[in-house]
Amino acid sequence: MLNQRLALMFDGSGVAHQPEGTDLTIIHVVDTIAVQYWLSDQIWIKGGLGFGQLSIQDSAGNRAESELGFGGLVAAGIELLQGRNFTLDVQIRGAAATYEDEFTGESITLSNGSILVGANWY
Repeated sequence: MLNQRLALMFDGSGVAHQPEGTDLTIIHVVDTIAVQYWLSDQIWIKGGLGFGQLSIQDSAGNRAESELGFGGLVAAGIELLQGRNFTLDVQIRGAAATYEDEFTGESITLSNGSILVGANWY
């Protein structure tokens, strides 16, 4: 905690998806250094900058990974239960990262969003 309402954090988020009719699993991970600010005792907002990586794996264990891409996240939440060193919250969040397509040289941005129940220890 930087002060009573502001925290500096590491934040990682990821999503895995298996397209129907394939044996592939697509995994997109975004890791950031984030700042979280409590607007009130229970409501907070968060933003962060960092890096993302995309990987694709098949059922035989073959795996391909992208280079790291510049990424970021935004989030907001409400703490439903607060203890001395623990909170339970509901949050909405979005994360994205931009990569360079190695074949065309164009930039591609991948994003993910979620609504989560979070258990936090401080």
